[in-house]
Amino acid sequence: MSTSNIFELAKKYKTDKGLEQHSFNGISYLHWYDSLLGHKRNEIKSVLEIGVKDGASLLVWKDYFQNADIFGLDINPICKYVKSDRIKIHIGSQDCPETITKLIDEARFFDCIIDDGSHLVDHMIASFNMLWPVVSPGGLYILEDLECLYKDLTDDVKSWSGMRFNKSNTNYG
Repeated sequence: MSTSNIFELAKKYKTDKGLEQHSFNGISYLHWYDSLLGHKRNEIKSVLEIGVKDGASLLVWKDYFQNADIFGLDINPICKYVKSDRIKIHIGSQDCPETITKLIDEARFFDCIIDDGSHLVDHMIASFNMLWPVVSPGGLYILEDLECLYKDLTDDVKSWSGMRFNKSNTNYG
């Protein structure tokens, strides 16, 4: 069993979760994840990350939670390439009941859900409402990038490849 820490894994897979844009006063998402989840990383059996992008963080989770199945949900079909023995990819919108139902049918429960998806408040609320009931007792539901709810994302979304797949991608500001 690997004893790699979350920061080594982040460097290895080049995830953006430890970078300055995801930090405040030198504390990144990774610091929080390690603080909240590190002590029970061997007990965690099922992790979902909404928003796959390039798959880097899914690879981190696969190595960090060595006893877990890792699920990724993304609207962009290109994300299927990161699928492997313990990484399962579902393609669809995080606010789509059919997509979420298929995901729940396969996973049954999640010990940890990380929403790094569309960053659109309606989507975040919809997926939370559908997924919260299947978070295991003592599990976590984490919402990343909440600052996006308070700013105009018109220019930012041009660099988010999956945004073009959203039915209504004009709800940015």
